[in-house]
Amino acid sequence: MLPLEEAIELIKKNNPVLLVAPKDPNGDILGGLLGLFFALENYQKKADILLPGGFPEKFNFLPRPSFLTSLSSLSDLLISVPENERGIDELSYEKKGGKILIYLTPKKGTIKKEEIEISSQINPPFQLLISAGFQNLKSLEEIFEENPNLLSQVPIININNKVLEEDFGKVNLIEARSPTVSEIILSIIKSLGENLIDQKVAASLYLKENKSLNYLKLLGRALARLKYWEEKQIAWVSFPQEDFRKTEIQTDFIPSILENLKEISGYPLLLTLWEESKSNPSSQKTIKGSILSKEKQLLERLSQDIKGEIKENKLIFDSQYSDLKEALLETLITLGKLI
Repeated sequence: MLPLEEAIELIKKNNPVLLVAPKDPNGDILGGLLGLFFALENYQKKADILLPGGFPEKFNFLPRPSFLTSLSSLSDLLISVPENERGIDELSYEKKGGKILIYLTPKKGTIKKEEIEISSQINPPFQLLISAGFQNLKSLEEIFEENPNLLSQVPIININNKVLEEDFGKVNLIEARSPTVSEIILSIIKSLGENLIDQKVAASLYLKENKSLNYLKLLGRALARLKYWEEKQIAWVSFPQEDFRKTEIQTDFIPSILENLKEISGYPLLLTLWEESKSNPSSQKTIKGSILSKEKQLLERLSQDIKGEIKENKLIFDSQYSDLKEALLETLITLGKLI
């Protein structure tokens, strides 16, 4: 049985389900898990999502369900005493002085302090755990450090688009050739039923305006390369021609991709450069660029040095360089001087 088929079988058999993200998930992992969460709800599954680092503010535009930041609230305090001839005759408690006093009354004799053991215990409120973006079991165990035994009590489906340091899930859905985790998760959702993809699922997976899976692949490549210059509040990304060839997406989709990236980055200015396709492969490459900003005065000021045309909230320009990396570096240097 293929890993995807095994994952689908586990999802169908087990309920409730807990989805787990790393402490600082990127937009791909977070969006994918959110999409799966809403899809499972549509599949009539009870699901929770654990975000140990909280919901990242820069992704506040995504659909936001109620979520857990830890499992501590699910823990029970376990008090154990040896079972011997004394036995326990009565267990009671009372509230006194802002405390809860618990009384253990033996049938005979006394209970010694050293005989009492206190620990925390969690009875899993879920039957299946789905993790995304974890490279090894240790990184997942850090999330469950308060309840380390929990990971051995339920089956794990681990999802990643990178080769793992170790296979630690009952099912390891690893597709290193996939540009995004979201693409892998979308294959799970479609296997459960394409009718599960509603507005919330689509928005979580960045499938706006009914975009295709290839569009998601291109966006995933962009998310993987998105960089930030915090001091200047600039986000930037570049697209080599290989991206368009492998995803079978035309450069016409760049404006839509930019709007998604602008939302994701949360920065006031987004710089994007891409290699324009040429009818003759042997001819020199053309590098086009876009600076996206809501501040029209800023775009007008930038256009004086970066010659181009302002269209709505974008400055579109042709780079004088034919090498993508060189064009990106020189444009960033220019922006650094002007901002």
